[in-house]
Amino acid sequence: MYKKLAQLQEKIRGLPLWVCGLNSLIDRHRQVEQEFHDLLRTLLPGGTSLIYQPGTLKNLGRIWTKALVEEAGQLHNIDDIIRGAFTADNFKDLKQIDELLEDFAKTYNITYERRDKFAKEPEKTGVFRSIMYKFDFGNHIQAEVQLNIKAFADIYPESHNNYETIRELERKSELSSDEKNQYENAAARNQELHRAAWQSVRAEYAAIYGKSPAAAGTPDN
Repeated sequence: MYKKLAQLQEKIRGLPLWVCGLNSLIDRHRQVEQEFHDLLRTLLPGGTSLIYQPGTLKNLGRIWTKALVEEAGQLHNIDDIIRGAFTADNFKDLKQIDELLEDFAKTYNITYERRDKFAKEPEKTGVFRSIMYKFDFGNHIQAEVQLNIKAFADIYPESHNNYETIRELERKSELSSDEKNQYENAAARNQELHRAAWQSVRAEYAAIYGKSPAAAGTPDN
């Protein structure tokens, strides 16, 4: 693991000074993408259901929209150009990689942020849940790693398509009747998908992460 980290850090240090621009920001992440994924693969513990899936670089159009709409034009706030995901069948395995990632960041003094979307607002069952890490390796290189449980990973393709539909329609100033129906159907379907996934795993999450049953949602949610 240390050797892979050293290779990544050496390549990051060798990148030219970033001149504010979207294409150059994407290109500098592309240059270290493979080393980042190689590093994360070394963290996979043996004898578990865990798999690692490298994501594709965030595309130019999505980065541009996010920078303008969500980040007020601040390109340095785009922290998920490089993306990867660990997926496990159960929370026992997922917690292993969760602890390994946090220990890794602390041991090697890598700036990171951890967000547990399973714990956040547990009464809202109609939301997509994962544990997310944001890493800042310096020299304008940042990356996102998601920790997914299989119940949510299985519904991701459909739920993400619905999410994209919802987001596209929300950007319009006015919707036709058909578009309103499309929006409502996509939102309702995602609520259904996410609620069913959460109900199937919340008890295990509560047991593995030491949450009370109330903190992990109630049967009525």
